[in-house]
Amino acid sequence: MKNKIPGRPRFAYVSKSAWSVIEHFGFHFYPIDLDAIYKALPIVSHTYQYYMSMWGVTLDEYISSVCGIKDGFSIYDKGNNLYVVSYNTQDMTQARIRWTLAHELGHIILNHFGEFDATSLCGPGLTEEEYGVLDVEANTFASELLCSPAMVGLLPEWERNADAVSRFFFVSKQAAEKAIAKWDSYPGLHSAHAAFFKSQFPSYTSHESA
Repeated sequence: MKNKIPGRPRFAYVSKSAWSVIEHFGFHFYPIDLDAIYKALPIVSHTYQYYMSMWGVTLDEYISSVCGIKDGFSIYDKGNNLYVVSYNTQDMTQARIRWTLAHELGHIILNHFGEFDATSLCGPGLTEEEYGVLDVEANTFASELLCSPAMVGLLPEWERNADAVSRFFFVSKQAAEKAIAKWDSYPGLHSAHAAFFKSQFPSYTSHESA
């Protein structure tokens, strides 16, 4: 019997899951290599444009007929025991595409398809509130994997700005701004996570954080 979707995001569990991926793949430098993770897992990934060409449809037609989501989505193929990730590249920066791929990876790593009664997070069966909880978890996973506020807090103070953080972690300026804002709002909480990042990324954290 599968579990009921929690009423609120499980932030501690999600963060630890992202750190486990970093540790498992032995990442010690940024930006995080998403290709290495995808290649090691039972995931097939294709762009929206790949399917659009195959089916002879426009981007709007593909989005409206398949999932209704602009950036990307994932499903679990039970018959072949693999995950299928589809993502949009049209008018998307590489940083935004990376975030989409990390977000969908979060749904997979957090077992949103296996633990809960859903094989697609964009189809019927989920309430708006349930989908919202799982989406926040996937976004939190992406944040902790690509650009954790705790790691941002360990950078020298003069590098804690949107431009520098965006370049360093290869995320969008919007994602960088959110990570900085989270650090500024909850430094005590994220400082408690610093030990992991100091151990995993020693070449960036040898200085004393401000």
